Amino acid sequence: MLSLALFGTVARSALIGAIVTKAIDTLVISKINNKMETKRWLRTTKLELFSKISEDLLSLDNTNINENIRSIKQNTAKIVLLLENKNLIRKIDEHILALHKLSNKKFVNEEKFDNQIKIIAMDFIMLLNKNIQRI
Repeated sequence: MLSLALFGTVARSALIGAIVTKAIDTLVISKINNKMETKRWLRTTKLELFSKISEDLLSLDNTNINENIRSIKQNTAKIVLLLENKNLIRKIDEHILALHKLSNKKFVNEEKFDNQIKIIAMDFIMLLNKNIQRI
């Protein structure tokens, strides 16, 4: 009789321990999974936006500069919301301002204009590339 009561107590303790362990395990694993999913979403979203910005930057020329700058501004506005690095946000803003100033300048030589655009665009792309590698 004593052994049956002892067995019942041990069984209940084991069952309670298993339930508590499973509950804690589930909570911890779900938090870890949520963090991983958030990081994956953030990385994917940044990559998509960086790709769109890079496409617009590489297709900049004298004929479509205002349209592309508008698209670049729209995408950088989205990306800035996802960034935590304030220095990077400032640098992105500086590049946007440089492109905007360049688009308002009057160039006699179209080749010089294209070269200036390419310099700013490549610098901007390299800046984005450094950030995407850190994710």
